[in-house]
Amino acid sequence: MRSQSYIRPDKEKMLDLVSKRYERMEGKIPFTIKMLNKSEDFKKSFLSLKKKGYPDWAIYMAVLNININLKLRELQKQGVRDIPSLNKARNEIFNENENEGDKIFPDNEYSEKEMEFSIDLTIMSFLKAEGFEMRRATPNIKALRQFAEDKLDFFKYDLPHKKWFSFEKNYEK
Repeated sequence: MRSQSYIRPDKEKMLDLVSKRYERMEGKIPFTIKMLNKSEDFKKSFLSLKKKGYPDWAIYMAVLNININLKLRELQKQGVRDIPSLNKARNEIFNENENEGDKIFPDNEYSEKEMEFSIDLTIMSFLKAEGFEMRRATPNIKALRQFAEDKLDFFKYDLPHKKWFSFEKNYEK
């Protein structure tokens, strides 16, 4: 991983990114959220991630990305396999809000393990967007995560926001 001229993002930039993440995620998967609100297993996973220090936006983004990836897997089962079509479908899925008739995936798809994997992918996407190059086909995720946390304060910032899950009201760090 390298970037030729990288300047550590300042607090304002990171808070702006967090704000934009919340704006872009708002209202995307209301029926999935309703289902997850009823799941004790999901609640345990969510609270475990909070205890590990993840801000809400990172967990919400993981839930949303898992949902998108599950929908893409459904398309692959229908024969859509080429990368351009899948990329187009990913953008279309993200840009449309979930509807009542859409398939709702079971809560076990949103396990702590799956959410942490999704967060790892978010870190890689962030680093690429910031100009870092992934020179290995299988990058060292643990090292990327450590770099993002230690050098970029990736999980340091959060903002007041509308809570997605009813059990969050009772949770304090």
